[in-house]
Amino acid sequence: MNRSMLTLTLFALFAIACSQKVVQRDPREYDLEQARERGNAIENQDGSFDHFAPLRPKIGVLPLDSAVELASEGPKVAVEATKELIYEISRTQKFVVAQREAREAFPGGSSAVYTGNELRLEQTVRRAKDAGLTILLFGKVRRVVVRSKQDEVGLLRSTKSASMAEIDLRLLDVRAGKIIFEKVVRADTLDRQTSLFGDNDITPEYRIEMMIQATRNAVKKIVPDLVRASERLAWRGRVAKIVGTRLYINAGRETGIQIGDIMRVSSQGEDVYDPETGAYLGKATGAQKATLQIVDYFGQDGSVARLHSGGNVQEGDIVEIY
Repeated sequence: MNRSMLTLTLFALFAIACSQKVVQRDPREYDLEQARERGNAIENQDGSFDHFAPLRPKIGVLPLDSAVELASEGPKVAVEATKELIYEISRTQKFVVAQREAREAFPGGSSAVYTGNELRLEQTVRRAKDAGLTILLFGKVRRVVVRSKQDEVGLLRSTKSASMAEIDLRLLDVRAGKIIFEKVVRADTLDRQTSLFGDNDITPEYRIEMMIQATRNAVKKIVPDLVRASERLAWRGRVAKIVGTRLYINAGRETGIQIGDIMRVSSQGEDVYDPETGAYLGKATGAQKATLQIVDYFGQDGSVARLHSGGNVQEGDIVEIY
């Protein structure tokens, strides 16, 4: 084939390629595929899918406490473990992480919910409700140890280090006023360093880094269990304010509320105490009184509703998806 024929052939192939329609992927198709993978889509009778956002409970993550025996290293390890906990919970996209509200309600962190070793349940529930939280997560870094062993012979000697962390986490269902999940989890991390004649001292900074990594591994291990425990809870919100015919709800777009949603409204119910011991048992279910329809959003995560049926709605009333 001479040069002119080769040129004509290449030109023809190029023209054919350019004449074919370029197929562009619809970004909405990608969203639906991702939604189906996450279980975040509903299938219609005709086989099509509607993309929807599940209602997400508001969770407050209190800074973890640290055991007294951890001494000077404990607070730093607990701070890093709390950061990892918030990060991993946020990654699940199952919750609205309300850290500002949690900090304001519990400035003392996880230690604020205890008197000694006894959980102050009634006071904790009241504070969490006032902060608009659905779930409260708190706990303690109970134990972290680091051990090292060095080779005794050889020009190049290895130092093997291992750290084990033990954390205790508890999940409080604020509405029911009871602990729905508690677990102690352990995890470890391993590291190896090689140096000439084993000249490789374990520094305080290295020890703390090993401790932090072990607690991070423990957090990663327990978060899936936390998610499974929270999925058993039905979502509830509250009527935050009433202005004329507009009712402001303490949950909106970020939570997953959609324009047009119908909400069932019920009274708050009464606190129930054990008549013999006086212990707080939880809150009784309130009476249904009305339904609302969501018509707008406001603020970072709020919605506006109008009365759909019934009446006598008051600020503080409970709202649920109808």
